[in-house]
Amino acid sequence: MKSRDYRRLFQSSPDAMVLAESPTLAIVEANLRAVALLGYSEEELKKMGLPGLLSPADFARLTSSVGPDADYSGVPDCSIRGKDGSNIPVDLCTSSAETEGLILVALQDGTEKARMREQLRQAQKMEAVGMLAGGIAHDFNNLLTIISGYTQMLMASPHIATERDRTALEQVLRASERAADLTSQLLAFSRRQSIQPRVIEINRVVDQTASMLRRLIGEDIELRIEKAADAGRIHADPAQIQQVLLNLVINARDAMPKGGTLIIRTHNSDIGPGNGPQHPRKRGGYVVLEIADTGMGMDSATRQRIFEPFFTTKPEGKGTGLGLSTVYAIIKQAKGLIDFNTVVGQGTTFKVYLPRVQNESVEELPKAPEPAGGHETVLLVEDEEGVRRAVHSTLERRGYHVLVAASGPEALEIARSHHGPIDLLISDVVMPQMNGRELAKRLVAERPQMAVIFISGYPGDTLQSKGALAAEAVFLPKPFTPLALSTKVREILDRRGRSRQSTRNQGV
Repeated sequence: MKSRDYRRLFQSSPDAMVLAESPTLAIVEANLRAVALLGYSEEELKKMGLPGLLSPADFARLTSSVGPDADYSGVPDCSIRGKDGSNIPVDLCTSSAETEGLILVALQDGTEKARMREQLRQAQKMEAVGMLAGGIAHDFNNLLTIISGYTQMLMASPHIATERDRTALEQVLRASERAADLTSQLLAFSRRQSIQPRVIEINRVVDQTASMLRRLIGEDIELRIEKAADAGRIHADPAQIQQVLLNLVINARDAMPKGGTLIIRTHNSDIGPGNGPQHPRKRGGYVVLEIADTGMGMDSATRQRIFEPFFTTKPEGKGTGLGLSTVYAIIKQAKGLIDFNTVVGQGTTFKVYLPRVQNESVEELPKAPEPAGGHETVLLVEDEEGVRRAVHSTLERRGYHVLVAASGPEALEIARSHHGPIDLLISDVVMPQMNGRELAKRLVAERPQMAVIFISGYPGDTLQSKGALAAEAVFLPKPFTPLALSTKVREILDRRGRSRQSTRNQGV
């Protein structure tokens, strides 16, 4: 191949390349891609040389990788100063040129690799924050079990005779219920909450989230909520719909750094030919959740990518690029649609379409009757002392004989020294020394007729995914009320009794 052919290949290469003298690394020639990448003319690059483009540390790494005894393995993760002052991440690949005394250096653009590395860092940071949020929610659920448990016991006590005392206890109970809602939101944020879709009113979700939203957006943004009185019902997980609302509001807030107006609307919409978002296969009745801001709006390039994971227009460290992708995933899971309209300098409106429940009248569930007590023996295993005391007290008030242990090994000792029957094991799932599942497996092997209820401040699906809870296990999530606990205990014991009776009848 002739030298002019080599030159043509050098100049037309899709990779940025320079020929440099050895050992000074002064640039002799730069190809068109190198000029385009760095922003300098070829003459400017020749004057600067690689010593003028690289930091002293990167230049030292480069010089050690070339030369008579070097292996020309290249230098990854370098940074070159572009003409506009930006630092351009590059990987330097080196080889000796055919002409003696020259080195061929390829400058592979590392921008995409740096972007992927930053995305990984952000994802790891979000995972760490999610784990922290999930752990905090678990601890709060333990505390709320204690607070709500003792409060309801006091409310049922004949010693609380005055209306003032009863009102005070009701306020404590209401506060614990609001705190339980907050832990639910933490679990939703950390993606550790069980998805529990049910028929809900969109207006009620907005009402329950409004106070938190006002704190989030700040005083320089006016929040207006316009709810249609006839806005229909939807079938979805309320915590997930709250997360959709939260993410869209945060997005709108960040689009109005100098303040503005944020409007949340709810209304019904019937999508048919010629109206609604462009989803011809999604015609039908919908409930619409609308979030409109008077912010910066989005240009065409941003509009094309807003639902991509990790895509963000916010400054480094200010956004993860996960907010709108999470919204999109939740809405898709709920069989809904999302549409938006935006004008640069005027604002953006997002419209979330969620399928409307056709049967508008939702039957109210009858109030559960007061559960009966019992005389059975229950082995309670819980490492959190406050929860252990509250559950113990609840069960004893219902007439049960309660054996109490603070750990798995202690429970095994108590069970083996107890000569009578143990009808039910109530065990926390996550405990030191021995988890609840292992404890139940060992005890049921010794006492096959014993029923089991697991309790935990972690959601059931999280425990199942970690192998700490079988899919078919009876599970009562914290926080639970004394009524919920008593109802579940009686239900399981009665079911066990019917099963034993059926077995005896079959034997006859």
